Amino acid sequence: EKATALQATTSAGELTDPALPQNDLLYRLFHEDGVRVFDAAPLDNACTCSADKVRGILSTFSAEEIESMAVEGVISVTCQFCSAAYDFPAAAVQG
Repeated sequence: EKATALQATTSAGELTDPALPQNDLLYRLFHEDGVRVFDAAPLDNACTCSADKVRGILSTFSAEEIESMAVEGVISVTCQFCSAAYDFPAAAVQG
């Protein structure tokens, strides 16, 4: 609520003013709470999925859940980021 109230004190011009550094705006709004800005990090548009990671996630499900996911004894998983497909025998992922 506090952040929303403080943000409401800014104008559209302040939020889009290229001459007003973002760090200055943050300081104006939140200086009483202390402002800490981290160095920018590049974004990496790459998937980190792997068969081992997917198998690890599947191993956290109960035997009943594994059974309900299996189709003809196989669990198929498709990564929603990179579309990689993984198939595992249900018996191989049961903890």
